[in-house]
Amino acid sequence: MFMHVFIYRLKCLLRDRQTVFWTSIFSLCLATMFYFAFGHITSERERFEPIRTAVVDNQAYREDLKFRQVLESLSQPGEHQILDLVVADEDEA
Repeated sequence: MFMHVFIYRLKCLLRDRQTVFWTSIFSLCLATMFYFAFGHITSERERFEPIRTAVVDNQAYREDLKFRQVLESLSQPGEHQILDLVVADEDEA
């Protein structure tokens, strides 16, 4: 029963040219235009610089394991490094 309804509904949708245009052809044209317009915004010359960040090394920081793991994963050296993390005391930070 499902296949019968599905096939006849699909036939009805394909007969309507406006529906076919707006659901398939227009979306493909729009995606192509977006690719050509925004596909080459960043080049290899433009590289993201890691953000210098200081964290106060206090009791709350030492107890919050998840927060430390997130900061450590964001400050891993390499191509995808986001933070340049410095753990320091309150005066130094």
